[in-house]
Amino acid sequence: MQAIRLSRHRFVLLSALLLAFQALGGSSFAGEADDGPELNVQLDPKDIFMGETATYLVQVRNLKNGAKPNLSDFDKDFSVKEAGDQSQNSTSVNWVNGNVTQRTVYAHIYQYTLSPKRAGLLTVPAPFITVDGQKFVGVPSQLNVRSQEKQDIVLAEIVPSKTRVYPTQPFDVTLRILIRPTPTLETREPLSLLERPVDLQLDWVEPVGGLSTGDASSWLSPLLSHSGKGFTINGLTSQDNNPFSMLDGPRAAVFNLSVPAREKRNGTDGKPIDYYVYELKRTFTPQRIGTFTFGGATLKGTFAEKVNGRQYTPRRLVMNIPPATVEVHDVPAPAPPTYCGALGTYKLTAAATPLALRVGDPLTLKLEFERGKDGGALELISAPDISAVPQIASDFEVIDKAPTGEVSGSKKTFSYGLRPKKPGATIPALTVSVFSVEKEKFSELTTPPIALNVTQTSQVGAADLISGSATQKALDIKNRTGGVVQNFQDITALQDQSANPVHYALAAVLMWIACGAASFLVSRRRHLANDAAWQRRQRARPDAEANLKQAREALGKSDAATAGKFTRDAVAGMIGNLLDLPIAGMTAKEANTALTTAKASEPTRKAAVELLESIEALEYAPAAGQNVAGMVESAGKLLPELQRELSR
Repeated sequence: MQAIRLSRHRFVLLSALLLAFQALGGSSFAGEADDGPELNVQLDPKDIFMGETATYLVQVRNLKNGAKPNLSDFDKDFSVKEAGDQSQNSTSVNWVNGNVTQRTVYAHIYQYTLSPKRAGLLTVPAPFITVDGQKFVGVPSQLNVRSQEKQDIVLAEIVPSKTRVYPTQPFDVTLRILIRPTPTLETREPLSLLERPVDLQLDWVEPVGGLSTGDASSWLSPLLSHSGKGFTINGLTSQDNNPFSMLDGPRAAVFNLSVPAREKRNGTDGKPIDYYVYELKRTFTPQRIGTFTFGGATLKGTFAEKVNGRQYTPRRLVMNIPPATVEVHDVPAPAPPTYCGALGTYKLTAAATPLALRVGDPLTLKLEFERGKDGGALELISAPDISAVPQIASDFEVIDKAPTGEVSGSKKTFSYGLRPKKPGATIPALTVSVFSVEKEKFSELTTPPIALNVTQTSQVGAADLISGSATQKALDIKNRTGGVVQNFQDITALQDQSANPVHYALAAVLMWIACGAASFLVSRRRHLANDAAWQRRQRARPDAEANLKQAREALGKSDAATAGKFTRDAVAGMIGNLLDLPIAGMTAKEANTALTTAKASEPTRKAAVELLESIEALEYAPAAGQNVAGMVESAGKLLPELQRELSR
């Protein structure tokens, strides 16, 4: 198995060009230290097709620290890209008649890549530098740029599997190359005749912002060719397991795009041609809405146009492959009130435990989403608001309206705490809306009702009350005509039993005050017990600190992905609990809207949004190189600020 290296540095080419520079005119690199600044240029190649690039070198002589050339005049006909620079100073020592003289020649070389904007014989303007107010100018060059030819030897196209998708809905992008069979050798694969592989340049080998995909090495390694016949891609190199290969250095990686298929297309003369078809496919998953363009692709190669005996007539072709675009759309507005962020196909189930309970006893209701074949990311699903269901609101106290979902494999579960308010309460059928990305419309998922056995709370009578300890002897109390009395043997126990009206009035007033205070406290407690928003505010900080603690524990185990998840739960949980908003699936964009509406300060809002954006990026990219520890510490500093500002 070979390892692909994604380096694009062309050290060999640069060295060759520098050697060629030294050979220019013999005097290009000769000169005294006190000579005036001088500019020399080198252009290679001087004859290219549209879609190709040329390497342009500018040598600045006789300046100790060099001076970056000004290429502002190039913008009309060329796109210019810097490709590095290096110094090339030299010192010589001469002995003449016992006298020693030393001369230093200063030279600095700047390398650029020129991409022509049009075809024709183009003039590459002269570069210049300005030193101490004086302008020093090089010489112009000529570059012949050929337009693409009309031909039917090679056709190429970029074809996306879908042109309209939604976030987290995967799609494929396929590069299709059709090569005409070689005349008189129809059954022989055309690439087998070529001495050199065909070169491809693609702008979607490297990561594309907003799209997640597998790494390039895992994608391309299975396609490596051991015959040297096929395609090179973006100048990638490989190092095989041959111990002697290190003597030659990395070699160009050659890929077999696919087992060739055949497809008929009409040629330039209108007659059908049974082309060989090669395909390169890659799968992308969008993480945000927007337009993604797959272009910037070129194909270069020398193909067999005609065959005479064992010889073929070569024809060099350069093609710009037309780009393709994919639109990633947001869910249409307005969404149904029961929509919870689910995209694609899901199965929804509900379960409750226990099924037999009394009024006021707690029960747990679980809603479970199971992702289907074309289901979107589970992270996008938020907890459905079951308190909006009339029967739930009338028959139950909902302890937590927005629980945090738990993801396990292809399932996400939300656990609600409920308390029945009256006997005979049952959980009705629950309906949740999802968005079908294939049909581009909302549909509903409904769970069956759940029967419960809810009974009235047991009543305790006076006869059930027992006073005193088990060893205490019960008093012998008898009902007599004169009232309830008890025998006393000590006369000193007898006291004046006449009523004092002042004491009774004072006791009555105190009793009314106590009853009023108790009634207020009970009413207040009942109100707060039914106030889910108040309950969420009370537990906002403890829940956030608990999540942050788990993030630190995961960080200690080098589990960056889990640490990022708990850090997100801590920040999103604090915002959601304090503002009574859904927590599960809260994005940085939603947090920004919520904090703006709540009039949070600009530093706090910005810090929270940037932290959530960093965590979202961590979820869809490898954790290597990400400062997860810094995210955890930032969250620890942010939580008190969020509590202080949002509690107002």
